[in-house]
Amino acid sequence: MGDLIRLKELVHKQQIYHVNGFEKIYSKFILYTLNQICRNDCIFKYNNYDVLDLPCIGGFDSTQTSEKLMKFLEESTLINNSRRHELISLGNAIQEVCHNGPILVCPNQIKVLDRKRNELTDIDGIGFGYKDKRLYLLITEAKKQKNWMHC
Repeated sequence: MGDLIRLKELVHKQQIYHVNGFEKIYSKFILYTLNQICRNDCIFKYNNYDVLDLPCIGGFDSTQTSEKLMKFLEESTLINNSRRHELISLGNAIQEVCHNGPILVCPNQIKVLDRKRNELTDIDGIGFGYKDKRLYLLITEAKKQKNWMHC
């Protein structure tokens, strides 16, 4: 994951790629990982009601990642107040965990469905951290913050 974040930042600085190529890789990685963790007991998909296709944000620690997310929120005028609140909660949660390894954050809402495709819940924001060959997962719901879970 750290290599993917480094590659994205390197190529972005040199302005030789279109961001959407990396976003698709990150987006697929996130859904694949969630499916693997739940052993296909649930179906995860991006919320179609979230009209904004927000970019995945990567950083080398929680401070850098949180700052990037907050900067994105400051610069974006298309995010409504409710969604902005959810993303600020995600940024605050990332900052609070003080993770000092690579983090990949997906600010898009993710629906969680059962095998019959009934909606169980949604995830307001998700972060994946990696350190010492361990994957960490941060799931946020704006009303209730969840803690890191070792996978």
